[in-house]
Amino acid sequence: MIHLIKSKDKIRFMEFCKEYNDQYNDNYITLERERKFLNEVKISKILFNNIMKRGDKAIIYEENETIKGVLIIVGFSDKFPRKYVKCLANDIYIANKLFRFLNLNYNCELFMKLKHNNPLCEIIKIHKFRKCADRGREGLFIKNGENK
Repeated sequence: MIHLIKSKDKIRFMEFCKEYNDQYNDNYITLERERKFLNEVKISKILFNNIMKRGDKAIIYEENETIKGVLIIVGFSDKFPRKYVKCLANDIYIANKLFRFLNLNYNCELFMKLKHNNPLCEIIKIHKFRKCADRGREGLFIKNGENK
């Protein structure tokens, strides 16, 4: 089941972030010009509070009340002009479902930074993201909103 995150999901969300194996180190937020990775409890707590109270977005994929994937859109809470997507998914199948939900429900310009060897690079191309720049070992991808 896919749904928007709710306040009752806090503990499960934080546990999922903590245990998630981010082998490509692509899942971070930038705080005070430093990359802070989502598997740090303090950072996942800040992120959850930004989602619940300040407007960032999160979509959860779960099976049998166990979170298997989370897609997060950051940039709303700090009113940053660029909205960045972070995808934590246990497999490509789950990531694909999360991006399908994203396409159906969000029509704004979105960005993603991924390492070139991350398999998500191919998945997001299917979902209307295109590479717009190279950043060393990372690619910057953009998905235009409907009115762009």
